[in-house]
Amino acid sequence: MADKRILCVGLTCLDIVTEVASFPKEDTDQRSAGMSWRRGGNASNNCTTLRNLGNNCEFYGAMSSLENDVASIFAEQDLSSQKISFENCVRFVHPLPSSIILLNNENGTRTIVHHRGGMPEITAEDFKKLDLSKYNWIHFEGRTKSGERPDVSEMIKFALEERTKNPITYDFKISVELEKTYEGVENLGTKADVVFVSKEFSAKFGCETGEEMVKKFRNGYFFEF
Repeated sequence: MADKRILCVGLTCLDIVTEVASFPKEDTDQRSAGMSWRRGGNASNNCTTLRNLGNNCEFYGAMSSLENDVASIFAEQDLSSQKISFENCVRFVHPLPSSIILLNNENGTRTIVHHRGGMPEITAEDFKKLDLSKYNWIHFEGRTKSGERPDVSEMIKFALEERTKNPITYDFKISVELEKTYEGVENLGTKADVVFVSKEFSAKFGCETGEEMVKKFRNGYFFEF
């Protein structure tokens, strides 16, 4: 249906981007070539790309309930300006996470220092409260339950169960993004309809190309979760 949305589950945060002529040496002082604030987070950024392609999409993740949190205000205003829905996000009394990003103009490298602070992660129980009949595609950031990371596997299992019980009402596709190399994250891809992998993730399993990574999936390299 045309009115259904693409749901992106994961992180949104404030990115403070600083451009430098070269990567700074420890305990030195230098001027930046430029600085900007941007809404970041993989799932949040995916929504931006999807909107630019003309899709109706929704971000789902943890957000701040603090009225005076500058990072949260900035992110919400930007989401609204892009017409990205976020009304179902779980609210916590903590500031929005932030990242400091150094862009090295000398060689194009990007160095990220992320600070989550006290912001909790959404849980599978939170996810189960969503009306999944509103979506035609559900995309997950590939993150595993370890410490404070969310149990994405349980969310995927629930979505699959709903789709299996009523494939007409719940006619969505499921995709997962495998970027980080957290222990066990590779197993999240075994139930998805579409899997996106990063160079970092592929290198963990000795793959130098995307084709090698695809062959490992097809040959049953990964265990079921």
